[in-house]
Amino acid sequence: MSEKSLLVSTLLKQSYFDTSVQQLALLLYEHSPLNLHDLIDLTKDSPALPKELLKNLKILINEHLVYATKEENEYFYHLDQKECLFQLYYPTFGNYTRKCLGDLSWEIISQFMLHKSLTLEKCKEVVKNNSVQMYNDEEIEEAFNRLFNSNYLQGVNVGFGEAEDNKVKVEKGFNKKSKKSKEKAERKIKEQIEKESVNDKASDKFLRLNYDKFIYQIKSLSYENLVHEKLGADAAVLLKIMLWKSNNLTSVYQNPLSTSLAFEQIYEFSKEPLGITKPTLQELLDNLAKDSFKCFFRTEGKAKYYVNLRVIHNELLNAYIEKLIQGKYGIDHARIYRILREKSQMEEKQMFENCLLPQTDIRTIIETLFKEGIVQQTELQTKSSGVIRLYSVKETETKDIFIRLTLKAIINIFLRIESEEKVEQKIDERMIKIKILKGCVAEVAEQLMILQEY
Repeated sequence: MSEKSLLVSTLLKQSYFDTSVQQLALLLYEHSPLNLHDLIDLTKDSPALPKELLKNLKILINEHLVYATKEENEYFYHLDQKECLFQLYYPTFGNYTRKCLGDLSWEIISQFMLHKSLTLEKCKEVVKNNSVQMYNDEEIEEAFNRLFNSNYLQGVNVGFGEAEDNKVKVEKGFNKKSKKSKEKAERKIKEQIEKESVNDKASDKFLRLNYDKFIYQIKSLSYENLVHEKLGADAAVLLKIMLWKSNNLTSVYQNPLSTSLAFEQIYEFSKEPLGITKPTLQELLDNLAKDSFKCFFRTEGKAKYYVNLRVIHNELLNAYIEKLIQGKYGIDHARIYRILREKSQMEEKQMFENCLLPQTDIRTIIETLFKEGIVQQTELQTKSSGVIRLYSVKETETKDIFIRLTLKAIINIFLRIESEEKVEQKIDERMIKIKILKGCVAEVAEQLMILQEY
């Protein structure tokens, strides 16, 4: 079982669901996809009646942990592992929302984390019932629409959330009646789909969190910090402006290029925060486009400027991996890794000249990194020197190694939480320990967010 699969299993066992719901989720996790007849067969030895199975399945659908696909007029149910893992990021989403979007937005997002999908009216109700602050309907509606218009909230696909067609879909599997009743059920589904397709306004339909938007925005803050460190404060402001005008971006991997902006557009948005003249801004943009850290670009012809976030992300990722290598193996290992990555390929003698470390130490470090799958060796036959060994970094494999290690770390923290809950100790002591451990989960999950491709 992979680390990711093991973590999904651990998260399901740690969830707040009743035991019977957890068992159904684990069953779907192990055997997805399953139709209702398969589920009944697999649970026939369980005391749960079909009615309880129906109820539990609907709970998992409403939590977006299970989704249905239709094949030859039959519904098959799948456990969504990605949805399960994204819930690790909830603390990070909450911290970002409170810091960058304000307290009321945080109240709204917190309720979406709890309820998974809400309409505007339901959101007003739960926020007013649970918030310490006294917010009125107009304030909540304004913040709700702002989050929706900024893509932090997105529509729920038909077949999820509290939509009535869920009930029709699930019950259809238990329907042993005539063809006429089946046709009636299908008619209900069609009516529901038509009904939901009419409701395009945010106020009329169920919405849920847009995880991609949160992850993109959180990573963008890291990009701004990196650009500030490498190119200066003015470059970080320009990056922020370009990202702000590229609000369609949600993934560094799928669409890494920002919207191209003309000089006048950039000046209009930057003159106030930078307090800069046009000639100075022109010089700054041209220098950034020529810089060796090539993340700012200028188009040919009528000059426009854009940024390549993939360049920034890769730099951030490599710096982060170096930090992880230093933490696990030591600072000299991280130095060797960095030099090999920058030079692409090197002999042992070249590393000695660049690292200023004893050759025996370099050899030991290379052996360690080679055994761990971080470094690879290539032998070349030359006329003058015979066989030479060149060493290089396996960047993709290294990232995968640290993703697995991070997943293992999260699993181990959850196991520690589970053991703390069983230990006989004062309630206050237990709660403090568990709170600290959950904080560790959030911190390590944030590291996972940087390593993963979204």
